[in-house]
Amino acid sequence: MLAFKGASEAVVASVNPARTSGALTGPSFYIVLDRLHETLEGRIRRWNASEPSKLDRQKLMPEKTRIIKEVAAGIAHLHKNLIIHRDIKPANVAFAPITDQVKIFDMGISRRLPGDDRDQLYRMTGYTGSQRYMAPKPYGLSADVYSWALLAVETFSQKTAFKGYTSQAHKKAVCHQHVRPNLKSVPRHIGRIVKASWDQQPQRRSSIETVCDKLTQEKRVTCGQRYCN
Repeated sequence: MLAFKGASEAVVASVNPARTSGALTGPSFYIVLDRLHETLEGRIRRWNASEPSKLDRQKLMPEKTRIIKEVAAGIAHLHKNLIIHRDIKPANVAFAPITDQVKIFDMGISRRLPGDDRDQLYRMTGYTGSQRYMAPKPYGLSADVYSWALLAVETFSQKTAFKGYTSQAHKKAVCHQHVRPNLKSVPRHIGRIVKASWDQQPQRRSSIETVCDKLTQEKRVTCGQRYCN
């Protein structure tokens, strides 16, 4: 995947080979780029810039719920193919310009698991990814589920997770003190899914398929209903 960021927008390009019918001269294969506008990070920034009232934030609930569902579905597709993304975060999620469909990009540090055991845990190279979204080690597919949980909270709260934490402070808080972001802004039923997704122990986290199933089963969020305290 390739990502190009301009001053006013983020443009994401997904590389796909395509064979031409002979209308063009030269090689038989060319690169077709999917052009996407605005990352989730940029959208959250735009939401905050509009200084929304509490009622306006409530009106965003269906959109926010759709976004986290589509991110989960994208992760599920990767995990079905035994690929761990390792850097799920709002800056690596973008939107199609017409349909607004969610796309996950930046696969630069992704890895295909060496075996067929989806529950196997691995030691992977150093601190890889963006620290505030990184799961406590050891690593497996559940690391992406942990990152999804932080992304979900950030989407609803419109606040960056662990903002202002130094590297050491973050490691101490998350790995040793089991600190997690506040769920006050998250609808209660989604908060329960998030809590099951960021457990300190990888084996106790929900699979991304379970996350998708629970998100689908839950009733649509309506304005002002059911928030976590």
